Amino acid sequence: VAFRPDFVCLPELFPFQNIEKNYSLKEMLEISVKVLDQFSAFSKQHQCYLICPVYTAADGKIYNSSVFLDRQGKRIGVYNKIHPTESEIEMGVASGALFQQVIDTEYGPVGSQICFDINWSDGWTMLQKQHPKIVFWPSAYDGGKMINTMAWMYKYVIVTATNQNNSKFCDISGETIAQTGIWNKYIFCA
Repeated sequence: VAFRPDFVCLPELFPFQNIEKNYSLKEMLEISVKVLDQFSAFSKQHQCYLICPVYTAADGKIYNSSVFLDRQGKRIGVYNKIHPTESEIEMGVASGALFQQVIDTEYGPVGSQICFDINWSDGWTMLQKQHPKIVFWPSAYDGGKMINTMAWMYKYVIVTATNQNNSKFCDISGETIAQTGIWNKYIFCA
């Protein structure tokens, strides 16, 4: 049976994970542009929304971002990580704005936080005030029970995509509805 997803979310900065070459931030930005073109075509072909975590540039700054593509492969929004890690800052990655607009979809508004953002409430609260239906959390790690706690505290569905351990889907009560695991390591549908 073929999957016909409405949303596909990829892990944080997935094009640069588990590779041996060290790219400069400028090179990673150039690669990100190419990756977005490829996933735009994927989104259009499969008629799904896609959350593509890559580097983006705006106003002379480079961000760790979640780029939202619609079912036609068009960019409909972007979230820039509010709290980059120390190593990201040293590399030249800028902090995103404390207010970022949710993205409208046919299912209602959606938003994002990225990885290290889980340690501060400001971004989660900012989203809660805009009443998202789903918040996507691409990350380099799984966040453990903090994801369940955030779903329960802020009363929105959270979908994670990580490059290690478990990715999961939590409902507004904080319950895990679906997740990856030993038998389904790379994908889950819910």
